[in-house]
Amino acid sequence: MRSGDIHIPKIPATEPLRIVCERFVAAVADRAPTPSDGRAGAVVVEVLEAMSESLASSGRPVALGTGAGA
Repeated sequence: MRSGDIHIPKIPATEPLRIVCERFVAAVADRAPTPSDGRAGAVVVEVLEAMSESLASSGRPVALGTGAGA
């Protein structure tokens, strides 16, 4: 049960992955540096792998920072 006012912020309906892809395509077309590089991609993969490992072991914390993003 709640009492008082509730504020629901408006969140853009744009998909984050779509934005990243559009920025990448624009950077390639303009021959400009991409907003994200291979190192950023490796960090994302490291986090996703840690999340999968944690879920597979009932939510056990998994340390980050020992892989490509370190």
